[in-house]
Order: sequence, then C-alpha cells, then structure tokens
Amino acid sequence: MRADADDIEKYELNGYPDLTITEHFFNVPLNYAKPSGPEITIFARVVKKFEKPVKPEKKPKKEDNGSEESGEDRVYLCYLNGGPGFNNTSPKADYVSRFIDKGYTVVLLDQRGTGLSECICPGNIPGNTPEEQADYVSNFRADNIVRDAEVVREKLVGKEGKWSLAGQSFGGFCITTYLSFWPEYITEAFMFGGIPPIGESTPDQVYTNLYKRLAERNAVYYTKYPKDIERVKEIAKHLNEVEVKLPNGGTLTIDRFRDLGISFGMHGGIDNIHKLVFRTHNDITRFGKILTPTLNLIQSNQSLDDHVLYCILHEAIYCQDGNASNWSADRILLQLSDVRLQSYNTYLASSTPSLPGTLGALFFTGEMVYPSMLTSYASLAALKPVADLLAARKWDGKLYDLDQLAQNTVPVYAATYLEDMYVDFDLTRLFVRRTKGVREWISNGVMHNGISAKGAEVIGKLWELRKGLHD
Repeated sequence: MRADADDIEKYELNGYPDLTITEHFFNVPLNYAKPSGPEITIFARVVKKFEKPVKPEKKPKKEDNGSEESGEDRVYLCYLNGGPGFNNTSPKADYVSRFIDKGYTVVLLDQRGTGLSECICPGNIPGNTPEEQADYVSNFRADNIVRDAEVVREKLVGKEGKWSLAGQSFGGFCITTYLSFWPEYITEAFMFGGIPPIGESTPDQVYTNLYKRLAERNAVYYTKYPKDIERVKEIAKHLNEVEVKLPNGGTLTIDRFRDLGISFGMHGGIDNIHKLVFRTHNDITRFGKILTPTLNLIQSNQSLDDHVLYCILHEAIYCQDGNASNWSADRILLQLSDVRLQSYNTYLASSTPSLPGTLGALFFTGEMVYPSMLTSYASLAALKPVADLLAARKWDGKLYDLDQLAQNTVPVYAATYLEDMYVDFDLTRLFVRRTKGVREWISNGVMHNGISAKGAEVIGKLWELRKGLHD
C-alpha cells in the first residue's frame, strides 16, 4: 500500500483561517475477497485548519499507533458524497468549512471509480469483453467503498483509531453499510438526505414510490409555470420531427429532454428548468431550431458523459440478496403510465394526462436511469453491453445488516426531508425504526441538496441534536 502526501497548499476559505490540504493516494485491492489480486488506486484530500508551527515542549514519547499523524490529537471526519459515480466536493465548499469550524479535520474521499480514484469512463474499463468489463465494474459498489474508507482510516488514525462520518444522499447509504459491518471504528455519523431503503426493499418498490414523488414535483412545476405545458408539448413535437445533435455528439431526444426533471428535487431546480424550457421554446418559435448556446446549456445540466458510473451502476445500489434490477425504472414507468410514454406520436395527438396529477403535460423524469440513455449520450453508447449485463446481474451478499443496526451503539444524527424526490420518506422509516441510536430532524422546507443550499440550517439542526439542545 502506498500513501503519497507531498503536495500541500494553503488558502483562505470563506473568511476562515488558512487551511492545510494534504493529498493522499492509496493502493487497495480491486476485490477484497481476493487481496492478492489486482489493485486500484484511491485518492483522498485531508483538510484542516492551518496552525503555525510552534516549538513543542519536551514530552514523553508516545507509542506509535501506526498512523501517519501519530502523536497528534485530531478529530477526523470522513465526508462521503452523493452518487454513485461522482467525485467528492471541493475543500472550498461551505459545508466543509462548517465541519472544520466545529473542530474536525475533514477527509474528502473520492469514491472508487470517480475523480482520482481509478476513474471509470469509456475506454478506461479493463477487460477484453463486455463480460470482463461488467465483472470489473461490479467491484465499485458501496461495500467496497466502505472497505476503501477503512484503509484510509487505518492510515490516518491507526488500526484501532476511530473517526466520525458524514454522508450526503448515497453517502448516507455508504454510512449504513459502515454501521452494519465496521461500527467499532465510528465515533458518530451525520446523514443528510441519505437514509437508504433497507430490509426487503427492491428496486421496483423504490421506483414505484419515487415516481409518486416525481409526479408531485411535476405538478408543482406546471402549477408554478402553467404556460410551460404548451411550451413543453411544442418542444416535444419538434424533437419528434427533427434529429437534434448536441455539441458533444449526443442526441437531444424527447427522453433525454425530459431527463432534465432530475433538477426538480433541488432548491432552485424548478426555476432553472423553466428558464431552459422558455429559452428552448423561444429558439424553436423564432428560428425553427434550437440554437447552439441553448444546447450547450441543456448539455451542461446533464452530466452522464463525465459520470458514466451513475448510469451503469445506479440501480445496483438497491440490489442485494440475489436481486437484479433489470432496468427497473424503465419497467415501472411503463406500468404506471396511462399511455406508453415512448409512443410520442400518440401522446402528442392526445390531451389525456401522461400520469395522474400532471395536468395533461409531458412527464419529466428524475433520478432514474433508462436504456435510452445508452444511445442518446455520446459517451455511453460504447458501454451499452456492459450496462445491460449489470442490469441483469443478480447481486449476492448484503449491503446492510439489520441485526447489527438493531443493536447499534454509534450515535446517528439524520436530516430527513419530507418532500425529498430522490429518497422516499416512507421507505426511510424502516431504518429509523430498526436502527438503535438514531436522532432525526425532519423538514418539509428543505430539498435534497439541503447541505449545500441551506448548510447553516441543516448542519446547525444536527449539531443541536448532537449537543442535546433540540426540543
């Protein structure tokens, strides 16, 4: 195992004192069940307040505990970001500074397959066949992300040392895996919109619930911007008649356009989509085509070309105990539809609702992945065979241990958002009921990205829970 930490930089962060950032690489097994097999490299940044060196007083030599920071008294907090398939945040993020201000040294781990941790992208997946490549990617789920974190923990705080955890969205799923199998190394855990569906939940149940949440957000959008009902219909008609190529080579299909609805669950997302719809409709009305600047804006709101792991491994986060997703979101959408949404000629000629509660408007989709993405996104086309194999894969083993969670001794502080479009509130209840030691703050005024959009409020509320100040 290697750990290089030679690059150090300092800068001001939002008025806080200077920071010291160290950058670390670690070699870890690709497959922890085969520790002598191939290795991959993972990356983490460690962010702490810069302290001017002072001449230490002579003290008795402490026993070396095997950590890189041996002899130093620091409280480490590993921040696990959302995903899957996205690298960690910038040290300049406001919520990182808030944790630092509360006395933590923050570890920003790029989850395996993202950022600088053995990035998964087209042309960078080992294997000569789709089967070999699918087997390789199968090692990049939450269980191995947590095993990687354990390697980092041992290096930074010693074999028996503990650290705190914080997780946003999928990062909370990883924390639940951590609590299930390595709780003895966790001091406390903060979860932000990240309670997973545990127990017997399947991808089909998850998406059945999430489509109901999504339908509600569609209704909110079209109620706020009722003229967008006709604008979106006209955009759909144009995309049905004309092949529209995006600047990076992808195709703006109706399916891909409605994927913009993923923003509905974020603060400011509804207004952002309205601006895109208004601009796209204006282009078509005035010029008979969608102009390049507008296409660039649409493309910038869809990041799968740079985060392919999100597409090909997303549904697998809900699979365990021999379950396969089999493109669950796609199948469930068709079951819920009044009409087959892919038959747009039928839809365009009809005034009936696409889904109950959406006011007869085109139904925007959300945090779901579909087979159509593998043809409309330029970088995903080459991965279609791999994605199909992963969708059909029966995932063995457990991501969570309900018995261990029931006897959990680690304090867990969870921010749960009642109107969350990505993490269904009803499915979070089993975790809260079954996991010992959970204290929860629930809000109907915070959306999924609350930690970045309303960090002061969200972190502040969990800190009140931690300090015992909450009523």
